[in-house]
Order: sequence, then C-alpha cells, then structure tokens
Amino acid sequence: MRRPAQSQRNDRQTGLTLIEVLITLLIFSIGLMGAASMQVTGLRMNQSAHFRTMAVVQAHDLADRMRANAAGVAAGAYDTLTLAGSRPQCENQYCSPSEVAQFDAHEWNNSNSKLLPLGSGHVQRTGSSNVFRIRVMWQDDRTVTQDSACVDEELGQMSCFTMEFEA
Repeated sequence: MRRPAQSQRNDRQTGLTLIEVLITLLIFSIGLMGAASMQVTGLRMNQSAHFRTMAVVQAHDLADRMRANAAGVAAGAYDTLTLAGSRPQCENQYCSPSEVAQFDAHEWNNSNSKLLPLGSGHVQRTGSSNVFRIRVMWQDDRTVTQDSACVDEELGQMSCFTMEFEA
C-alpha cells in the first residue's frame, strides 16, 4: 500500500533546531563585534587626522604672520622663535617689528596649546637664506612617529608637522 501524500510530508523535518539557531546567532554576533571594532578604529584615526589638520593650519598661520611682518623677518626676529614670554600690547599702539614677532609667537603658541593636546611650536631659519622651518608638535597616542625631531625633553615622543617655506 502506498501512503497518502499528506503523511509523506509529515515524515520530513521542517523548521530549525535550537543548535542551528545558536550557531547563527554566534556568527552574527562575531560579525557585529567586528563592525563595532572597525567603527572605534575609524573614530580614533579621525581624531588623529583632525590634529594633523590643525597642525597644518597653525603652521600656515605663522607663515602668513611672517609674510605680513617682512621687516621683522629681515631683522631676524623670527630666526629662532620658540615659546614667547610676555605678550606685548600691540592691539592699540604701535609696535616695532620685533615686538610684532614676539606678539605673533605668543598668540601662535597660545593657539597651538588650545587646539592641540600639549601643542607647541617653534621656528628656525635654515642657513643664511630666507628659508624657515616651522614645526608644530602635539601629543597623540594613536600615531607613532619615529622622527627624532619630534622628541620633547619633558614629554618624550610627540607627533609633529614640519613645513619649510621662503619668506
């Protein structure tokens, strides 16, 4: 005797077993953890890129300040510019080109410290020509720089951006 078609369909297993569901959930959760890890890494690298962009903007800012104070550049006021001590009052009175250079250094390094973590910078004339090297340094745990010029005596290895330009 032949079985009816209805009873043949009932003999086959239909649906998913509990083990199949658990394996599917495991594979899905591993994929979600990988996606979350990529998101965190992307956010970290985005912050590093932001710091580097701010350093580039700051270096160009000082280069523009130096171009605007050609007399200060000619007088050598920018030759070895580092952290400035006092801030000259140049907003409402006349300042000499050297005082403008000191004002620029103070304002520039103040901006560096506000925009970048432990940000600082310095300028150095390279040789006897009007070529200057501007270096902006900051602390960034996300990137490792092997440049020996990016070492601070107190803080150790730093990230840095270096730009040379002719004034």
